[in-house]
Amino acid sequence: MLAGKNIIVTGCLSETGRQTMVSIAENGANLFACARECTEDFESYCKSLEAEYHVQITPLQLDVESGDDRKSAIKKILDTGENIHGLVNAEETREKIEFGEITKENFLELLQKNVIFPILFTQDVSRLMIEHKQGSIVFVSNVVAFDGKIKYTPYAASMAALLGAMRSMAKELGSYGVRVNAVATGAIEKSCENLTAEELLQSDEAVMTALKRMGKPREVADVLLFLMSDMSSHITGQTIRVDGGMR
Repeated sequence: MLAGKNIIVTGCLSETGRQTMVSIAENGANLFACARECTEDFESYCKSLEAEYHVQITPLQLDVESGDDRKSAIKKILDTGENIHGLVNAEETREKIEFGEITKENFLELLQKNVIFPILFTQDVSRLMIEHKQGSIVFVSNVVAFDGKIKYTPYAASMAALLGAMRSMAKELGSYGVRVNAVATGAIEKSCENLTAEELLQSDEAVMTALKRMGKPREVADVLLFLMSDMSSHITGQTIRVDGGMR
């Protein structure tokens, strides 16, 4: 499905990020795997995926909050001389806070981490795509952007802002052959890893879904794979909810 393509994935230390790496690698794409810290364990994981799926995986240190990291990552990608066909922005920061305790500082910090810095990195990557008149960009957002959630006002605001920016980017980059979409996740098992299997099934979030269960990181990753592939070649400016039919 993605044979020979080169895809950048951020947030690769998260379970969704790692499952996205697997989903993309097993479909034949080479990866630039970005993580806040390129530990020995992470580099070893990248090498194991390379060997298993016979693709090239380049681990890159990328803290999107760091201008130096962003510049360094782009330089290393440019130095390979490879075209970039896709970017998955899988990194996010969420913070639970009572509405009455919100400060300007923690609100702005979340907007910077979830919106401003990822967009600045996307801006740099998009220039590589524009040059070759092709590309697919996907942001990972959350259903709180639509539905809201108690004690998550700043996080919900950042996720909604990201979706608004995505739609504007899609309109602006479409004429260059670059598609921009988003995935809004609901309750995903790894984000509730302290719960037992039975507790996951009985949790409020699971009960709120039409499927009566929480999602798995791989189920998010496979939608990201679809949006990276030519199977979604006429889809742009859209947000796909991966939430099991939450209500």
